[in-house]
Amino acid sequence: MAAKLSEYMIRSDLHYAEILDDNGMTRTVMNSFTKQDGIDGLFYIDYSNYAGMNGKILWSNGKPVVAARYRLWANTSDGSVDGIARAINRASTDPTDADAYSFIIVHAWSGLSGNNLVEGGNTMNAVAELVRSLDSDVEVVTPSEFMNRIIANEAK
Repeated sequence: MAAKLSEYMIRSDLHYAEILDDNGMTRTVMNSFTKQDGIDGLFYIDYSNYAGMNGKILWSNGKPVVAARYRLWANTSDGSVDGIARAINRASTDPTDADAYSFIIVHAWSGLSGNNLVEGGNTMNAVAELVRSLDSDVEVVTPSEFMNRIIANEAK
């Protein structure tokens, strides 16, 4: 499977893949993917909690495997726009520190209705409100740029 994924990624000029698994963020599991030439890094989402690995960065074959740090999700104690924004605004700004990087999984069926994050609300409005709530020194970047910075700074 990993070899086939690598082949497709090379043909598509993609470099980073997303893995959704249950308790599989181990070097043993990830090595089968990161040993492939066509895979430069992985975004990892833990199925049971999505952000249950709290932004952990695992280096496998010299490539980063980055777990989701937060989940923007209705009806969760840790998924509010304000809570995520506060946590990111307080996070490290040291580019060599894994805590300076936040990969956020956004639940497609959660969004804003008025000022409340609810199931069935407007997802894009929730994302926009989160971005508006971030301090001016926080940068929102593309997934590729995110990984490129982690690699360039060897964040651990």
